[in-house]
Amino acid sequence: MDLAYLLRFGMRYFLTGDFQNCTYFGYGPQENGSHYVTEKCTLSNENTSLQVHSTKPFSFCASEYTREVLTARKHHFELQKKWLYRIEH
Repeated sequence: MDLAYLLRFGMRYFLTGDFQNCTYFGYGPQENGSHYVTEKCTLSNENTSLQVHSTKPFSFCASEYTREVLTARKHHFELQKKWLYRIEH
């Protein structure tokens, strides 16, 4: 069985760089910023909060870089920060 391509289902939110506060109830963090078996997640800056709640556990990732950018770059100095939050069920 070829597992090179695995289907992902979720939503990606691109937020401004000042959304750097993240609190959650779940497992993690992992090296890539992924958190799993999460029930609640809050992303915020000084003025605004984005909250996600679920009765079923979900996974999310908070990263300064998209998967596409990480795949395309070979050196860390080539990376440009852009906050990304990905929520998957």
